[in-house]
Amino acid sequence: MPVKPEVAKSGSREAVPEAARLEIAEARRQATGRQCGKCTMCCTILGVDEPPHLTKPPDTKCQHCAPGKGCMIYERRPRKCQNFYCQWLVDSKLDDLWYPLTARIVILPGGNADGSNTRELIFEVDPRRPDRWLQHPYFERITNYALAHPTTVRAGKHWYTLLPRADAENPEKVTIRWRSKITTIKPDKIGPGYFKTPRGDFRWVEVVPLAEFFDTWRSSASRV
Repeated sequence: MPVKPEVAKSGSREAVPEAARLEIAEARRQATGRQCGKCTMCCTILGVDEPPHLTKPPDTKCQHCAPGKGCMIYERRPRKCQNFYCQWLVDSKLDDLWYPLTARIVILPGGNADGSNTRELIFEVDPRRPDRWLQHPYFERITNYALAHPTTVRAGKHWYTLLPRADAENPEKVTIRWRSKITTIKPDKIGPGYFKTPRGDFRWVEVVPLAEFFDTWRSSASRV
């Protein structure tokens, strides 16, 4: 039976309490029947800022991680680690090609400031394979998703998003759903030209978001 979370009001929006979000996440993971197995990709790709327990920047292997074995302090790992579920664990629509150890990509859901999730996805790429998202079939799959929903790709210090052609060529007023303006669109474009759709042409571009983007991104890392 699906879990019906207790909903708390947050201004004019509905915020789902953390305990309820985690209950929903675990129910979804049980529905997929998936386990992390030997995968420890999140222990390298994602950052953890939870002093005094653990402070680790993104793209740095956690000192407590044993590749192929997992977390060596599992029973006393930080709360953010305990609460984290990657999208592959909880989303049956993602096949085993997206198993992070295979894909070399960890997928996170986007989130609102009130704690609710959006349909936005963030694809965090293994820094040892920064071009992985550009390879077949991942590039095509990420692009197809991005044509329908806001999507961000992070490969090291580089961030990418799919924009309509007009915005990619004239970025002064470009905004993204994280309620932050994109401050810069770098001149190098990613991908084989424009993607033509009935809604217009789109192109991947490298972007430099404002600080608010990173604040929301970090807070979403423990949500699903």
